[in-house]
Amino acid sequence: MTSYLKLVVIVTIVLVIILIGGYFIYNAFLGKPSRTSEPDYEWTVMEEYYTPKDLVEEYIMNDAEARNIFPVSIINYGNDQSVLRRFRGSRFAGPTEAQLKMMFKGLEDWKLLDIKYQDDKEREIKRTVLYVYMNGDWSVGDGGQLAQ
Repeated sequence: MTSYLKLVVIVTIVLVIILIGGYFIYNAFLGKPSRTSEPDYEWTVMEEYYTPKDLVEEYIMNDAEARNIFPVSIINYGNDQSVLRRFRGSRFAGPTEAQLKMMFKGLEDWKLLDIKYQDDKEREIKRTVLYVYMNGDWSVGDGGQLAQ
């Protein structure tokens, strides 16, 4: 009887180890990708006296000043390709950098930003904008939103 009990205990331990190992292997290869690998992005408020960090932010400031819509809040994702894959616009749905280069001949650089402001009717407007750099100039390539 003792050898039978030892055998049951050993089989139980082996099964528990296999189940725990299978759980970790499943999560490593087939589980949902964790969002912890993406950096946390925070809103930056742009007002009349804000100093732009790059030409795209300067472009946004000039546009906000011309339309008199200060303050404008932005999240600058830069060239984060994981965020680009979540972008849904009027021309793209989850594009890659290669797709951007096919669509915009002569593409040198791109940036993705969230922009939030209030219009003249006090409604909050929030959109994601893809800016493209071609022929020495930044321009709007597409507008839309980020999928969750």
